[in-house]
Amino acid sequence: ADSIAFVENFIENWVKDMLILKEAEDDYKYDSEIEKQVEDYRRFLILQRYQQSLVSKAKNGISEEQKRQYYQANLHKFVLNDFLIKGIFLKVPSYAPNIDEVADLFRLRNEDDSTLLEQYSLMNATQFIDFSENWKSGNDIKRYLPIEANEVENKLSGSCLIEKSDSVYTYFLKIVDYEKYGSTVPYEYVESTISDLLRGENDLKYINNYRDSLFVDAKQRKIIKYIK
Repeated sequence: ADSIAFVENFIENWVKDMLILKEAEDDYKYDSEIEKQVEDYRRFLILQRYQQSLVSKAKNGISEEQKRQYYQANLHKFVLNDFLIKGIFLKVPSYAPNIDEVADLFRLRNEDDSTLLEQYSLMNATQFIDFSENWKSGNDIKRYLPIEANEVENKLSGSCLIEKSDSVYTYFLKIVDYEKYGSTVPYEYVESTISDLLRGENDLKYINNYRDSLFVDAKQRKIIKYIK
């Protein structure tokens, strides 16, 4: 019944829109300003679609060397305004079994400890995130832990384990690597941003060169006529 009412309401609103559009079209039938805006927007859409097609066909890829060169040449732009960490996060109910042993497993002295931690997480964890190979910011960490970000940052001194509890959960954060506020942003953290930036610059350069070549060709073929 709800779905039928939804469809009927949708159709009724569409009919109302068409009725008022018909009145509006009759009222603005000879409005040159609207016609100009419609034509301008149509021209914009066609140009945008065609330029996207040209860029897609050109396949201007960005090499690893180009990205690293840009990174090295612009290190002054890549300064952290937040801290970054790599690590492992675990959130378990405070009533979970053997919770006192979790801290020992978190120290990951060997592969067996790591396997046991993963098995424990599968059985008991509400949330388990292994980001030991990927950077996360202080803002990300605030979403996981009931702790102020600066409290985490104050503990950044080599590999460490942060344990925190509230009335419902116990939280573990194992930090395996970090970059402090004000230090240089790691390359891998901004690699995708650099790729997007360089790709945008390449695409713009390609389109400008294409426009220039069309202009030169049109002049040579005397397609362009200047009226004095």
